[in-house]
Amino acid sequence: MITSPPVDHALSWHRAFPVHPVAIGRLTQDPDVMADLALRKPVKDTFAWLTDRLADLLAEGRANGEFDSALDPAATATALVAALQGGYVLARAADSTEVFSQAVDGALGLLTAQVRHP
Repeated sequence: MITSPPVDHALSWHRAFPVHPVAIGRLTQDPDVMADLALRKPVKDTFAWLTDRLADLLAEGRANGEFDSALDPAATATALVAALQGGYVLARAADSTEVFSQAVDGALGLLTAQVRHP
């Protein structure tokens, strides 16, 4: 059982909002959005906020001894956001929220490998 607060928070967030929070990434496929800085900025800012928030939680967990000291919070947060976004794309292609759940479970499984056990 995972007991790290950052991991627990991520898991509870996923259970409460199974697909919708990463739907903003769909806007990156719109050429008009990508060509216009004013339209692209909210997408960029949302991903930056999410990545930074996760990195902060991971850094806090590492500082508290919950994660291995070798964990790179920024790189791990970026990978988690990418896994969530990729899971969303796969789920849309499959028309199945189960695919998104599998992506989240897989990402959490990789993160769990970094949890320090007393």
